[in-house]
Amino acid sequence: MLASCEGNDADEDYGYAYLYMPQATTSGGLNADYQVPSGGGENTYNFNYDAASQRLDIVLGVIRSGKVPAKAYSVDIISRTDTTAYISEQGLIENGIVLPEGLYELPETVSVEAGESSAAFYLSIDAQALKEEAYAGKKAIVTVGLSNPKGYEILEEYASTVVIIDVEAIRPFLSGLE
Repeated sequence: MLASCEGNDADEDYGYAYLYMPQATTSGGLNADYQVPSGGGENTYNFNYDAASQRLDIVLGVIRSGKVPAKAYSVDIISRTDTTAYISEQGLIENGIVLPEGLYELPETVSVEAGESSAAFYLSIDAQALKEEAYAGKKAIVTVGLSNPKGYEILEEYASTVVIIDVEAIRPFLSGLE
């Protein structure tokens, strides 16, 4: 009987290395919609509210697919205002309203160190603005995307996430705002 000392196939590299936004896959591939909040239980919320800064931080991220040697990479984070405008103009989201660029911030770039496959970042929103009457009963829309990758290619099918903020569901968490 022969015995082998070679490694297990499970330890081998496999798959293709692409960068994408995991939030773009939450619908199971039906669309790139990312609902905020994501559910009704306390463990399903995908945002943080900081009362001191009055910022609502929505958790987003970038990840590399495949099991390959994990080298460092970076990718630029952009707002896809053209996509957001199209969604709004076509009425694709019931009660949808474009969240103006001046009301939110995104990092310019996200960097991931060698040995890591992913990193989180935030879409940070002026929470005070969400208390305005113009947003009552609305779903604020922002499309966030990846661009200019360094280290790996972007998987275009999941390179953008349509963040849909249910303002009425968020408002109870914005305590202390007048």
